[in-house]
Amino acid sequence: MLLVHKVRLNPNNKQRGYFERASGTARFAYNWALAEWQRQYEAGEKPAEAALRKQLNSIKREQYSVNGKKIKLPKVGWINMAESVRFTGQIKSVTVSKIAGRWFAAILVDADALPHNRKNHAVVGVDLGVKALAVMSDGTVVEGAKSHCKNLKKLRYLNKELSRRKRGSKVVIYPRFRPSSKLCSACGSIQDMPLSKRAFICDCGNRIDRDLNAAINIKNYAVSTTACGDDSSGLLP
Repeated sequence: MLLVHKVRLNPNNKQRGYFERASGTARFAYNWALAEWQRQYEAGEKPAEAALRKQLNSIKREQYSVNGKKIKLPKVGWINMAESVRFTGQIKSVTVSKIAGRWFAAILVDADALPHNRKNHAVVGVDLGVKALAVMSDGTVVEGAKSHCKNLKKLRYLNKELSRRKRGSKVVIYPRFRPSSKLCSACGSIQDMPLSKRAFICDCGNRIDRDLNAAINIKNYAVSTTACGDDSSGLLP
């Protein structure tokens, strides 16, 4: 299984200089292939493009090595990475690129299998509201566009933290026609909830914000679905 992990590099000044000058990589590959073609032809062999590509890739693979948060590249040596490679297996290729002034390495790995370890088994329901952009079952409220613009930096940070903590989790899609705002999160009874009604008040005594009530229902549905192992209701990896 071929998988790619793009990792930010932390090269030193000398390594940055080499990357800046490495625009001739494609020209090097062409010159090498031309010379090898001529050598094989003069030796009475029958050179072929596919065989030359395989030979060049084999040469490049021998020069790649990963050790923790370091990667060894041809002519550059060991470079620090922002994180370790997520997959284990044979490195097929490494492509270095520059984005917004930072250097990245796209590492193609022939992995044995996908990692299945989960770092966090927490479940949270998310309801896309009218008053607020989103309300989570733990009480977290994400405000609309105006507040989002003011807190964009904070939102990006929280998004990265959420992705880091819940890497390997699964997403459960709540059924489109299953009630969320109209369903009582405490007793399960259903009642009409026009958009003008912001609080959910049930005869069982449950009194709660309508969006928070919906988020709790989504969470409860996700818990019951994953507990039963039902993959037919919108369970995504």
